This record gives sequence, C-alpha cells and structure tokens, in this order.
Amino acid sequence: MRICKPLLALLLLLICATAGNAAGDPYLGVGHEPSSDPPGLLINVVPGSPADRAGLRSGDVITAIDGRQMADAPDGKYDALLREALVGRELGDSLLFSIHRSIPSVVLHDAAGDAVPDFPLDELRPRIDSLQDGQSLRLDASRIPEELEISVVLGPRPDTMGEPFPANDELPCRVDDLRPGLNQFRDELIARAGIAADCEDLAMRLDRRATPDDGYRFQRTVYLLRDGFKGEAVTRSITGKLTESMVAGISGYSQIQYTSAELMDLYGEDFPQLADNKDGTLDDDLQLLKQTLEDSDALVRKAFASFSDEELEFLDRQRAELTEAFRQWHYIDSEDSNARRVADNLRLIELAKRINYASLQQAQLKLSSLAQINFLKRLEQELLASYAGNLSDDELLRMETAAGDIVVNGTGRSWQRKDDAVLRIDLGGDDFYTNAAGSATGISHPLGVLIEFGGNDAYESTTQHCQGSGSMGCGLLIDMSGNDQYIGLQWAQGCAFLGCGALVDYSGDDIYRGEELCQAAAIFGSGIIFDISGNDRFEAQQKSQAFGGAHGIGLLLDAEGDDYRYAKGKYPTGYGDAGIFDSWSQGCAQGFRNRASGGIAGIVDLEGEDYNEAGNFSQGGGYYFGYGFFHDVGQQDDHYIGSRYNQGFCAHQAVGVFLEEGGNDWYQTRQSVAQGLAWDECSTVFIDYLGNDRYEGGGGFSQGASAHNAVCLMWDMNGDDVYDYPAGQARAGGNDYHGGTSLSLFIDAGGGNDSYNSKDGANDKVSGWPTHGFFADLPGSLADALQGQAWQQLWQDPPAAE
Repeated sequence: MRICKPLLALLLLLICATAGNAAGDPYLGVGHEPSSDPPGLLINVVPGSPADRAGLRSGDVITAIDGRQMADAPDGKYDALLREALVGRELGDSLLFSIHRSIPSVVLHDAAGDAVPDFPLDELRPRIDSLQDGQSLRLDASRIPEELEISVVLGPRPDTMGEPFPANDELPCRVDDLRPGLNQFRDELIARAGIAADCEDLAMRLDRRATPDDGYRFQRTVYLLRDGFKGEAVTRSITGKLTESMVAGISGYSQIQYTSAELMDLYGEDFPQLADNKDGTLDDDLQLLKQTLEDSDALVRKAFASFSDEELEFLDRQRAELTEAFRQWHYIDSEDSNARRVADNLRLIELAKRINYASLQQAQLKLSSLAQINFLKRLEQELLASYAGNLSDDELLRMETAAGDIVVNGTGRSWQRKDDAVLRIDLGGDDFYTNAAGSATGISHPLGVLIEFGGNDAYESTTQHCQGSGSMGCGLLIDMSGNDQYIGLQWAQGCAFLGCGALVDYSGDDIYRGEELCQAAAIFGSGIIFDISGNDRFEAQQKSQAFGGAHGIGLLLDAEGDDYRYAKGKYPTGYGDAGIFDSWSQGCAQGFRNRASGGIAGIVDLEGEDYNEAGNFSQGGGYYFGYGFFHDVGQQDDHYIGSRYNQGFCAHQAVGVFLEEGGNDWYQTRQSVAQGLAWDECSTVFIDYLGNDRYEGGGGFSQGASAHNAVCLMWDMNGDDVYDYPAGQARAGGNDYHGGTSLSLFIDAGGGNDSYNSKDGANDKVSGWPTHGFFADLPGSLADALQGQAWQQLWQDPPAAE
C-alpha cells in the first residue's frame, strides 16, 4: 500500500534487507515509484537515513544497483531488482547505486550578498517582505543533469534501536483470554492444514517487529502485535472501564481521565482518588476552585520543568509548523521539501520525549475533580442565590489566584472574546464564545477551564487550541445544558497537542464541526470528548473524531442518543482514485512513520441508532504502531460507510479492533478494503455479536483479509447475514514485503441462514485457502463446533490453486 502525494508514491518507505525485520536488520531509507525516462526508480529519501547520509537525494532516479541495470528488469519491475539486491545483506554492507540526477537547484543571494543554497521557495515571501529600502535579493535556478555513482552503507532501522519491551506476561496491561475456544479452534485449523511451523515463524516475526521501544510506543500496541487474537479482550478491558464511567454521567469523567492515564502506560503514578466535594459554603467552594487551579498550574509547570526557555519558546512556535506539515503530508520528513522545517519538526518530536506526562495527567485529574454533579449543582445554586439581584450583569465576580483570575458571568447573553481568566463560570444565557473557551493555548496560557451552566451556546473559533483543548498545558470545558454548537478549524473540541484537553457536554442535541486535528485528537498527550446525552452531530475532514497521533490518546465517548458522525470531503486520497477522500478518523491511531509510534484512539458509543461515514483509514484501526478501536455497545441498527481501510483495519505495524454489540447493522465501503483486514506486520479483530447484518466488501481485500506478515480475525456471532463480496472472505497474502506468511480467520457462527455471493462462501462449511486463510460458517456456536471436533464434519478441501 502507499500513502503519498500523487507525483511521488512512497511505496515502501522503509526498505530493509531481511525477511524478519528485526532490530539488527539493515536499512536503506528510501521510498520509490517507477520511472520511465530514464528506466528505474524515482526515489524519495528519508532525512537522516543511510541513503541520505551517503548523498542520495529525493528526485534521484536509480538506474542500476551493483552494476545491474534497471532497464533489464523483467516487465519493468524495478522494485523487484532492488529487493533482490537487499536480500541477505547485513549491517555495514554497502550497495553501489548508479544515479541519474536532474533536480532543480535554487540558490538565494540574500540582501548581504551571501549565497543560501537549496533555499525553500515557500519561505521566499517573508524574505521579500523583510527587505529594506535599497536592498535586493537574487534567485538563481538551474537544472543540470548528472550521472553519479553513490555507495550506501546499510545501517540499522531508526525505530528498532530502543530498549526491548518485556514479554507479554510481564506487561501491566496483560489480560486473560476471553475466548479460549477461539484459540483452540485456530490451533485445530492450523494443525489440520499442517502449517504450525509457518504460524510460529509469523509469531516470531511480529514479536521481533513490535518489541523495540522507540520512546513513544504504548505497551498495548506491542501486546496485540504479539498476540493479535486478544484484540477483543484488551479492547474490552479498556471499554469496560470507560462504559462504567460513562454510565455514571458527568461524575464519571474523573475515572475516564484515569483510564486515559493508564492508556499512556502511567501505572503506579501518584494518582489519588478524588474526593466528592459534598459540603461547603460559596466561600469554601471558591477557595476549593482556587486551590485546584493553583495545584493544576504547578503540575503543568512541573511537566515542562526540564525544558530551557529557548526550548519552550521553540515548542510554542513550532507547533503550528508541525500541524501544517502533518495536515498536508503523512510522512512529515520525506515528503516535505523544506529542509529547515523538517529539521525543526523532528526536533519537536525528539523534545516531546522529555515531557513529564505523569504530571500532565495529574494536572488534568485535578481539573476533573470539578466535574462532579453534586459540586456543580451546589456551586450553581450558591452563585445564583448570592448574586440574585445582579444576574443580568456581565461580570459578577473576579477573583485572583496564582494561576490566573476566576471570573463569574451572569445569566444574560454575552460574547466572550478575551482569554483573561484561567476559570470562567457562566450562569446562563445563549452565549457566543470566540476565545479559547476552556483551553490551554501555550506557554503564556498553560491552563484554561470553562464551566457553562445554561443556554444554547455557540463556540466558534478561527484559531487553534480551543473549546476544551490543551497545548503545552491542560484545558477543560464543561457545558451543562442547551443545544450547543461547536465550530473550530484545528485543535478544537477536546484535543491535545503536548498537553491534555477535554470537552464534557452534559445534555442537549449538539453540533460539532471542525476541519482537521479536532474532536478528540491528540499528539503527545490526551484529548477527550465526553457527550452524555442528546442526538449529536459530528462533522470533520481529517484526523478527527478520536485520533491518536504519536504518543497520543484520543477518545470520543457518547453515552446516549442517535448520533451522526461524518469525517471526509476535503483531502483527495493519495492513491489517486477519483472521488475518494482520506480521513484518518473515527477511532484511528497514526504515528509519524519511521519517527514516532502512533498512539491509541477509540470511539465508545453506548446506545442509539447511529450513522458513521468517513473516508480512507477510519472506523477502528491503526497505522505505524497505532492502536485504534471502535466499540458500539448499543443494540440499535447502525450504519457504517467507508471507502478504503475501514471498519476494523490496520497497516504497517499497527492494531485495529472493531466491536459491534447488536442491531441489524449495515457495513459499506465506497471502494474496497473494509470489514476486518490487516496489511503489513499488523493484527486486526472485527466482531459483530448480534443481528442480521449486511456486509458490502467492495472490490477486494475485505472481510477477514491479511497480507505481509499480518493476522486478521473477522467473526459474526449470530444472525442471518448478507455478505456482498464476490472476492470471498479470509484471503491471505501476498507476503512479498518480508517473506513468510499471514493468517486470516473468518467465522460466521450462530446457525443463521447467511447469504454469500462469492464462489467459495456457503453455509455450514469449513475450509482453508492458501496461504493461509480459513473460512468457517458454523451451524451453531463455536463451542458446538469444538465439541468432539464437530467442525471436522464440515471441512471441505480448498479448491486447487489456479
């Protein structure tokens, strides 16, 4: 697969030499696509890679390797020649590349007359605007073809050089098997097919790939890459806690925040349980607010205490550039032609390792103590009673604290433009917020809280980091009532970038709108939306609606209502297919590939008849060591629409889980690649527990598919189901990326009258396909099939390979 700008596909960003991809495997560091003139591979070079250090440049064309001419490759398969050249190579080995270079050269002669080579053209306008009277710039551009010979010494992969994670039984996130019968069935199928050695080799490959810690990777991702069939158990261990907290209403938010800390692997940290604030006068409660804010502010400062003033200013400044690069490109290093920006973005990523995430979570947990229903109701009544004669006034109280001012506004309609309070409490009215609205916006404003008690409020922002978001700090927005509207561009609505943020909406039919990196998106922190009731509408374009970027936790939690979630429409897919959009949303976790492992992202919806539509890479899945899940707990009929990599998916060393509890559900893809699939050193679990469901798999690689050393389970436990997918379920392979094999298992249980339009699908049938997929339509439960190995009576030998 590839994700790329159309002119230069990064078909294989990480070119490695051996099948296992272990920590010691040699690494080149180029992506490529075919070139016709001259014949060869047009390459994109990863900054800092062995290829980069040797002098290869993005835009070069490889015309020969160790004297073997690309023009001689059969059928123009130039990538096969590169793979052959890498097979069996070891660290320190070298390859000799013949290179055709015809790359434009741009040299800027600045106002002082100094030459600045390789000047990025997107920075020319600021240079022009800064010219003084009488000064001038000169730009020289040329294209001079060269034929070069460049030797590259293969080095280690950058993401395999960290300390190894402990074994699974030593990880704090370990869980017991929920389905021992599933493992038994899998093992019996493997034994019947005689592929135990292949599956042991597959497990070894996945373990070797998952184990090194790059400093950003979460242990649950490692755990599930090693033991993919536990995807349901691990996900339920998370969503079970979240569900219990969600049922508790707004007072459950504190426990939700605790769970997000656990997902960040912050075990054993000083996270004391927060006492319920039951009694006290208004003065007592104001002092409690003051102390909570000051404690939280001190913890935020502790989280960034290891940074110098220059580093803090750099983080504050560079956030916008990294956001812009990630908005445009999924590979922020090799697709960006601005070398200065690439270097600065990589510096930010490296600095993020030094954040004290435990202190950040402690700070957010302090704020979460305010979200207790008894305390909030008492505080509201105390304020209404104390200021009964002045409620129409805009500002009723301003109180200083060491963290900033506490401001209380009245019940009238207001337009809040300024961020002049660390905590704002609004007692009512249809208010209009164009400020940060309960957000941390940077080093000058590291803490922000908004408690909005009433009114149909409008939150609309044209700036980043707003509406319950946290950047370089912590933010919390609590809206207690009203049909509210939230509109933002980036980092809006329960988001986090180098911080923690949460938006808690207690009631009302609400509308959430944003563009990218919004609605429970997080990079280097945790971002949460907790919507407790109402029929809500979520609209976004990309990397939204539970997005877990590098070392980020993104959770979108909806307790009640018939909800509408839509995420696509702005970004054409990098695959070049007309009418198809990229999305990376609705429970999607994505890392900075080759730089920082992805985080954890999940949607939990407790009830309601919901509509979910998104573009590519959405609805429960991960990319580059990300772990994404989608768990619908309700029993109503839900509708899911994707286009490619949707509804339980993963690609490139990642984990995807999709769980649907009940209802007659409808799964669609506009194109293909949906409903349980795993591509390239991944694991995916898709389970639908109940209902007469309809699955439309599109053109291919759907419904329990795996390839390139991956593991996939698709399991429908009950109902009369329709599988509209002519290509057929449980396909496995190819495996040419790394050698070895993959494992796909499709199960339809419960004895329903199912419909298949593939030539091999049928009721009451168990079979296997090369190499290695298993299809099982069972007349009863899985337990029935295992009793005395009754499933053996359903076995049909696979058709002969064509």
